Amino acid sequence: AILKARIELAALLLAEMNPEGAIFQYQEILRTDRRHFEAHYNLGSVMANQGRHADAIEHYRSALQANPRSAETANNLAVLLSNLGRNDDAIKLLQLPMSSKHAATCDPPNSTIAQPPGSIQTMRRHAKRSIASKRK
Repeated sequence: AILKARIELAALLLAEMNPEGAIFQYQEILRTDRRHFEAHYNLGSVMANQGRHADAIEHYRSALQANPRSAETANNLAVLLSNLGRNDDAIKLLQLPMSSKHAATCDPPNSTIAQPPGSIQTMRRHAKRSIASKRK
């Protein structure tokens, strides 16, 4: 309940244009649960928006460790890497087999997590096209 309240407070702080307050709330969540997906993902997004790229990359990677099936996280990290000129790293990230390799370790057999067929592949194709267009 406390972690959920902190997530909600962080969202309110972001809406109030107080990213530092939101960062504090996310960091407090991580003091309790070092693998909290949403806190890492949101910290990655906030820090990327602030230009704190190294921190953003670290948090997006931690979010992917917590939830390797998150196509949105992989896409955001790949776009960030590409924007930093690290196109090869972005492409390698998008080539990781998220749905097959990690499925057995991420979700229990009766998991309620549902991925629409092709969603990861669609996001990967879109990101690869974006990266390829920047190379030209």
